Amino acid sequence: MSSRCRLIPIATLVAVLFLAGSGCQEDNTPLSLVGPSGADIAALRDITGTDNADLHQALQAMWRNTDGVLMQVFKKTIDCRTGGVFSARPVGWPEGYDVVLTVDPGTLPLNHDPVVEFVMEIPVTGPATAVGSVPYEFHPDGIRFNQPVHITVAWPEWAGTAPASAMNLWYLENEFHDGIEHYRVVDRKLSEPAPATALSDKAVLAPLGHFSIDHFSRWSVGDDPVGDKSTEPGKGILQTILATAAAGDCCWTELAASPDLKPQLDF
Repeated sequence: MSSRCRLIPIATLVAVLFLAGSGCQEDNTPLSLVGPSGADIAALRDITGTDNADLHQALQAMWRNTDGVLMQVFKKTIDCRTGGVFSARPVGWPEGYDVVLTVDPGTLPLNHDPVVEFVMEIPVTGPATAVGSVPYEFHPDGIRFNQPVHITVAWPEWAGTAPASAMNLWYLENEFHDGIEHYRVVDRKLSEPAPATALSDKAVLAPLGHFSIDHFSRWSVGDDPVGDKSTEPGKGILQTILATAAAGDCCWTELAASPDLKPQLDF
């Protein structure tokens, strides 16, 4: 066995010498890499985009509409196994301008404590010029309900002219690109028909919006852009821009890098 093992290196050496003598040579020419220059590589990493300035302005006004708004906080604990109704009206608001949260039985996920303290932050007062939307805060956020909860919100008197036909409910998120804050429409809902019960004759006349939502956060109530004919400075213009905005729209659009800049290998 030991003599056979010593023959292996010798046989290998003979094979190498044979190949060298037959003119077979190793090609040491390096691979030619044809691809982007240093500047092009930097461009690939710099994802840029364009901004719709008009939509940006309209969504920004809605996102930042908490400036100067005084919110009043209301709390109520509800056992979601049986459901319940949470109704509140801020100090100084007229009768019938109630904000109502209705929780149906079995609303929460099974792994969540069914007894929940619900919180509503209602805008008591705010700027009365060019108001195109009104912010409402609902808590606890971070819960995705098994089935929607139902909210009735009012267009407050301090916000000026009430929506002409109906209200929209907006859920926005902000995001940063190129160091600038931009805005995305995550959800937009049109007001549902008024509930058949729990409303007095006077309440029906109040500017109310009825919506079903599956999670809590900050929701903004806005004019129906199609029906809004407001002459308040700046208000009608913003609403006209928002008339075609839909869920998923963002004022910032990413521009993909050119496919011609992708590195290629040329063998």
